[in-house]
Amino acid sequence: MPSFFSLLESRVLSSNSLLCVGLDPHAAELPLPPNPTDAQRADAAFTFCKSLIEATAPFAACYKPNAAFFECLGSPGHDTLLRVVRCVPEGIPVLLDCKRGDIGSTAAAYAESAYERLEAHGVTLSPLMGYDSVAPFVAGDYAATGGAFLLCKTSNPGSEELLASSFETIAGLAASWSAKAAAAASLPAGMPACFGLVVGATDASALRRARAAAPALWILAPGVRAAVASEDSSSSIAAFQTDFISFALSVGVLKFGTFTLKSGRVSPYFFNAGLFADGKSLYKLGRAYASSIMASPLANPDGTVNFDVIFGPAYKGISLGACVASSLYDMFGVDVGFAYDRKEAKVLVVDDVISAGTAIRESCTLLNNIGAVPMGVSIALDRAEKRSLEDPVSAVQAVARDLNIPVVSIVGLKQLFGFLKSSEDFDKTVLESVEAYRAEYGVE
Repeated sequence: MPSFFSLLESRVLSSNSLLCVGLDPHAAELPLPPNPTDAQRADAAFTFCKSLIEATAPFAACYKPNAAFFECLGSPGHDTLLRVVRCVPEGIPVLLDCKRGDIGSTAAAYAESAYERLEAHGVTLSPLMGYDSVAPFVAGDYAATGGAFLLCKTSNPGSEELLASSFETIAGLAASWSAKAAAAASLPAGMPACFGLVVGATDASALRRARAAAPALWILAPGVRAAVASEDSSSSIAAFQTDFISFALSVGVLKFGTFTLKSGRVSPYFFNAGLFADGKSLYKLGRAYASSIMASPLANPDGTVNFDVIFGPAYKGISLGACVASSLYDMFGVDVGFAYDRKEAKVLVVDDVISAGTAIRESCTLLNNIGAVPMGVSIALDRAEKRSLEDPVSAVQAVARDLNIPVVSIVGLKQLFGFLKSSEDFDKTVLESVEAYRAEYGVE
C-alpha cells in the first residue's frame, strides 16, 4: 500500500485537482425529525456525506471527514464514519480530521484507531507536544504508509495568540521530522515526506513564510472561499479586520452610544485611537496596519510594496510609523524605512483616522517639498461618511481624489456594520442606530 502522500500526489495528477473536500455533517444542516434518535442522526449524516462524495468524486483530490461530527452521534458514530470512508472511490485518499496530540501508548492507540479501525490513509495532528506525539503515526507498522498534516497556522482568529509566533518553527520541525522518520524506517530515497502542514488560506503571509520554511511539504489550506459576508455583500470582513474591531472594543478605543462629533453630527459610535497607548496595543495595531497594507494595491503580487519609507505625522503618527514598519518586516519580510527624509523616496503616510484630511495634505506638501513622493496613506478607521452636500464624498475619498494616491484603512464603516450584524454581543438597537447613521451620512 502506498503512503498517504504518495497516494495524494498520484490523485492530484490524475484528477488535475487540488481540492480537498471536507465531510462535516453539521446536525443543523441535516433533514431530521423532531427529537431524532442517534440512529436517525447517524443515517442522515451518512446520506449527507455519501451525496457529497458522489457529487464531487470527479474533482476531489482528497476527502477529509471530521471525526467530531461522527463522535457526537453516540454509539452509531464510529460505524457511520467507517461507512462514509468506505464510500470514497478507490484511489482517492481519506484524511481523518481528528487533530490528535498525545504521546506514547495513547498516540499509538490513536494511530491504530485511525488507520486500522477507520481505514483512513492520513490524519491531522497537533504537534505541540513534540516529535514523540506524531511519530507513532509514521513509524513502526505505519512507516511506509502513514502520513499526517500538522497544525501550523490555522485560519481561526485565536491562532494569533500562540501560533503566530511559532508556526515557522513548526514548519521547519515538520521538514526535519519527516527526514528523521524516513531515516529511522530506512525508507527509500525519493519518497514523499510523511508530514504536511495545515496553514489557513486566510493568512497569505503565513502561507508564504511556511512555504519558505518547508519548501518540500504539502500544505492543506482551509478557508479558500469568499469572505464571510452578511446579506449586504459590501460588509465582507477579513479575519484581521474582525480581530482589530474586537481589540478596539476591548480597550475602549471603539465605543457605541451617542456621541456629538466636532462636525455637530450625532454619531452612534466613536473611535479614539489615542487609547492605543501601551506595548500590547502597538503590537496588535502594527499587525493590523501591516495586514491591511499587504491586502491592498500598495502591495505587489510578488510580496513587495511600492513604497520605500513610512512617514508618520507628529505626534501619534511617529509611533505608528515605527510599529507598522516593524510589523511589515516581522509578518511579511518587507523592510522599509520610517520617519526620515531621503531624496526621491517613495513614502507611505500612516495616521489613525482622516477627519478633514488637513494633516494628510500638509504632510504630503512637506514630503513633496523635500523631494519625497507620497505613494499612499494607511489609516486605522475610515468613517466613510460624506463631508457635505456640496462635496458628497468622504474625507478619505477626497484625499485620494485630490492627491491622486490610494488611502488604505484597516476597517471602514462597511466592515464595522458587518461585524455588528454577525455579533451577538450588542443590543439590536446598536445595529439599527449604526445602520441609520450609515444610511444618512454614509458613502460607497
